[in-house]
Amino acid sequence: MPLKPVPPKSKKLNTKKKQISAFVSANFAEMKKAIKKKNPDKTNEKLQAMTNAALHTEGRKRLMEASDASSHRAVIGINLFKFLKDNPKPSDADVHTWAEENGYAVNEVESLAYIFAAKLVELLTSGKSAEKGITSADVDQEQLAMGVEVEKEHTPCVAIARKIALDHLAEAEGVPHYTLLKEMEDKMHSKG
Repeated sequence: MPLKPVPPKSKKLNTKKKQISAFVSANFAEMKKAIKKKNPDKTNEKLQAMTNAALHTEGRKRLMEASDASSHRAVIGINLFKFLKDNPKPSDADVHTWAEENGYAVNEVESLAYIFAAKLVELLTSGKSAEKGITSADVDQEQLAMGVEVEKEHTPCVAIARKIALDHLAEAEGVPHYTLLKEMEDKMHSKG
């Protein structure tokens, strides 16, 4: 049975699913005749199975494409992290140049940069201190200063270290958390 060609791509047929549907539609009568000759009782069942197989194959392909797109975005994100680590205060032009040099779409890189910025804002405005409404002014300043130094083991960013320390002090309200931590570490090292 000679199959009819799929109509050329048009705005109406811009997806693979639509192209498969067009192919099935264009060849439905011929397929039905061929199936009916071999097994008349199962014509509709066979046609449905063939259509489902075509759509299933396309669905898997689309899932793979989505997975590839997600992986691609993750790779861009990792490389953007590296770029920002090496260039902590880039200009907009620097980011655009970097994106173009690496073959990334500028708008996708900017979108990820905005997501990173939003996550940083979320980090700095959430946590125990935010839950309890505790600010730097509400805690012992000596404990906060000790805390910032301790938490710098996690980050070179003073703002983030300060936020971590503030959250620990909010969690242990009224307790000299960093003094106790220092005493415990000194005791641990002296046994050493």
